[in-house]
Amino acid sequence: MKSGQGQTEAQGMKVAVTGASGAMGRAVVSDLVGRGVPVVAVARSPGGAAAGVTPLAHDLLGVGDLTATFREQGVTHLIHAAWITDHGTYWHAAENRDWQAATLRLAEQFDAAGGESFCFVGSCAEYSWDTGLLVEDVTPEEPATLYGQCKAATSRGLLAAGLSCRVSVGRVFHPFGPDETAHRVTSLVVNALLAGEAFHLRSADVYRDLCSTRSVARCLVDLCLSAKAEGVVNIGSGRPVHLGRFLARELGAELGGERLVTWDRQDVDDPANPRVLIPMVRRLEAICPAAEYTAEDVAGFVAALSARRQG
Repeated sequence: MKSGQGQTEAQGMKVAVTGASGAMGRAVVSDLVGRGVPVVAVARSPGGAAAGVTPLAHDLLGVGDLTATFREQGVTHLIHAAWITDHGTYWHAAENRDWQAATLRLAEQFDAAGGESFCFVGSCAEYSWDTGLLVEDVTPEEPATLYGQCKAATSRGLLAAGLSCRVSVGRVFHPFGPDETAHRVTSLVVNALLAGEAFHLRSADVYRDLCSTRSVARCLVDLCLSAKAEGVVNIGSGRPVHLGRFLARELGAELGGERLVTWDRQDVDDPANPRVLIPMVRRLEAICPAAEYTAEDVAGFVAALSARRQG
């Protein structure tokens, strides 16, 4: 089985993935299957079983206990990607508190079942955004949203819970991929261009850490499977990319619509949309290669949205 840095023995290993029907969860499951690792895909509606994947229908916000199931299935590792992601509402939704409590319960159940490694999919929203470069254990954890506050409180709770299993938190920055919600700016731009429409952005004169969900998923899997990975680890490339130019010159160029994408100039820094938001990724690079996106990721993303549009 290939990992980010060489070979890892897969024998006796089984990974549960929560949120397996979501954009990130699907990418994580795909990465694990590609490595030959058996997967238990946990979701409210996990769908049909692919080769090497055992679907498990379960509502993590319900009252059911997965301890016995984890033990019976022989689950050794868990990547927790499930959380509220409803676009436009998740930043301040009260349900974030429910997910905070559910995540801590899930970790306790996994630990009680004898699990080895619990990886929580965190977010760059757990940090204060007052500085452009975000560094683990240095940048203040002073989130501006309820989503970020609950994610950060969950990260702290997991690391302070005294669990026997290894605990890691992968703080994800700005991924894009074929299974993302149609309301994300990357999908909005591509769908507009597919319709031959111009697209003007008010807040794209900023620098972000853009990565493919494929690459982020690979990092999360390496983080979970690595025996030396514990604590908070930023998941990104560490490379600033101008959002407007990416949307126009890379996504737009795939569709011949580069000139159809425009944006307003941002002269004053907006605390809710800072000009620069980039992670330090030295901890990640000690475990595996940093996240990225390639020309193939861009082409595949555009092709997937085009195919979806055509039905």
